[in-house]
Amino acid sequence: MLRSWTSVLTVVSTTLLAGGDASAVQSCEFDLFRVPETGLGIGVPLAAPPKVADGSLAEGSAFLEPGMFPVDRFATLDTLVDGVNRYCTAQSTEFSTVMLTAAHCVQDASSAKWVSDFQMRRIGEKRPTTNPKCMVVPKAWVNKPADVRFNWPADYAFVLMREQHSTSFFRLGDGTETRPVTAFGTPSLLGKHERLVAIPGLAEVDPEMTTFGTVRVIQEDATLGMSGGAWVTQDPGSKIGEGVVIGLSTTSFSDAGVRRAAGPRFDHCASEMLEFLMKSCR
Repeated sequence: MLRSWTSVLTVVSTTLLAGGDASAVQSCEFDLFRVPETGLGIGVPLAAPPKVADGSLAEGSAFLEPGMFPVDRFATLDTLVDGVNRYCTAQSTEFSTVMLTAAHCVQDASSAKWVSDFQMRRIGEKRPTTNPKCMVVPKAWVNKPADVRFNWPADYAFVLMREQHSTSFFRLGDGTETRPVTAFGTPSLLGKHERLVAIPGLAEVDPEMTTFGTVRVIQEDATLGMSGGAWVTQDPGSKIGEGVVIGLSTTSFSDAGVRRAAGPRFDHCASEMLEFLMKSCR
């Protein structure tokens, strides 16, 4: 089945096949990258996103300012991967030193090249952190030579930082059921990739892949910069951001006039990958 995808990785729009080998993710094999102690890059600011705006929020969406729950758990993440700037969102997960983001924010799916410049900023702060310790992605993320498709179910990564990001963090949850969620991110067209946006939605399993999901959102400008932003369960009566992470945004598309964020939904492999990182990165 072909769909027209608007990538939140770059400003280039491409037609991609929403397919892939979901069983490859189930194998739970991972690739680890140890970062030199000197860090990545030289601290020179990366180019800003090509389009930035304050944007208009749809009903139900909200800007969350520094000091509001759960803003301290989030960060913007700008990277250079195989010569391409990537504009992303990250959040602390399970441990105060582990950040969750999209795999394409740290490794190219075609060339397998890892990130060469890494600049993570807490929401509302200008000074970047450039020295992660290790990062890990599913082995299924890198395409086979004859495969031109991105394996969206494998598009997630954990980054172990050398310093604590925050005193609070999200826990991973099972994303195999339809759940109300809040999709978080720092899109360039909403808050200029500097403010955290919370967008209500309904996470659903894509019928073609058990570990690939979509979130129905009513927010057309939630594109570039949303990559890596968590889908947090939203139970009745709970406050925004109070729940577990069951997936994250890696791309988006329009479906019958409704914007959908799309990306991996977590199963046991996500927890195993986190455990692998903590045991392997010494």
